Order: sequence, then structure tokens, then C-alpha cells
Amino acid sequence: MDPPNLSKLTISGEQKEPKLGLVPLAEKLKKTDNGRKVILDTNIRPLVVKPNLAFFKYVVSLVSKFERRDGGLAPLEISKSSRKGAANEDDKEMCHRAYKEAIGHIPQLQKSNRVFYDRQSSLYSTEKLKLDKDFVLELHNVSRAPNFRGAVFTLKAVAETFQATFNDIARCANSSPALADKTLLKCLNAILSGQVHS
Repeated sequence: MDPPNLSKLTISGEQKEPKLGLVPLAEKLKKTDNGRKVILDTNIRPLVVKPNLAFFKYVVSLVSKFERRDGGLAPLEISKSSRKGAANEDDKEMCHRAYKEAIGHIPQLQKSNRVFYDRQSSLYSTEKLKLDKDFVLELHNVSRAPNFRGAVFTLKAVAETFQATFNDIARCANSSPALADKTLLKCLNAILSGQVHS
């Protein structure tokens, strides 16, 4: 029996645009010795890690309050800033100042050198932090803006399904990029980045 001809198939109803990255990439070409060999210099270094090393993810939120011209307060979540360039760096610096102040109130963060903060909304630790509930801290000196009226720093654990171990490294690669698990890559980026302030 011949397979049905789907080229003339029509689907009624509203269609969603397919998510980018779901179409698999082309297969790799087989390795050959053809071509001219070259010598490359690189700054790539091996990364040696213990197997089963776990990373626990925590969500950081910094919501600043700014006074509007009408006297009301406008909350702005700085930790999820979508501003570009220097403005984005200013927001990251404000998040970092808030994080440094919060460290003084969380004893476990003071003792640990295994905590990595990306200066935005993610904190990773190789040790599970003992947070009975969300940690919330009111701050009053993380911005020099004349209309700044305070901020709220919140640290909370995410669901266990968002935790990662180095055994999960293979899940970071997928021929369909949208299906790759980026949790561990984001963690490694926070650890290895020159901008990490932990």
C-alpha cells in the first residue's frame, strides 16, 4: 500500500509558529584526512571535574522601587533586566551590590566558597543551602538614583528538577538546539566567566 500524499493536506484552525531550533541540524560529515593540515593556537583548557558533582540552582530577584513624577512608586525587576549595553551592566552592578549586602545576612553564604552568582537572576552552589523558606531582605542603598526608594532582594530554591550534575553534560548537546538542556551550561558559564562575583 502506498503512503498517503500529505502534500495537499490542509489543517484548519489557528496555527502557532514552530519554536526555533526544533528542526535537527545537518548530520556531521565523516572525518577524513583530506585537506591541508594547520597548527592552531588556542586559549582552550581542559576542565577536569569530579563525577557526580551536583549543582543546586537558586533564583535571585531584585525588585527596586523608584518614585514616579506623580509621587507613586514604580517597581522594576532589575534582576531580569533586558536593557542593552552600559545600562545592562549598571543593572548587573546593582544586583551585585544587593547580593554582597545579602551575604552579610545569610551565614551559609559567608562560609562557602562554592557559590557562584551570575549578577542577575541565578545563583549556583555545589552545596545545598539550608533555606527553610525564601530569604527576603529590604535594601536602601544599592542605587544612587535620586528617585530610588528602596529594593527587595529575594533568594529562593528552584524545583529539584532544575538541579544538575556533571553527569548531565551529554544532555547539553542535541541535534535540535531547542531541545538541549541548558541548565548545566548556564551554571558553567557562571563559574568560568570572568564576570562572576561570588
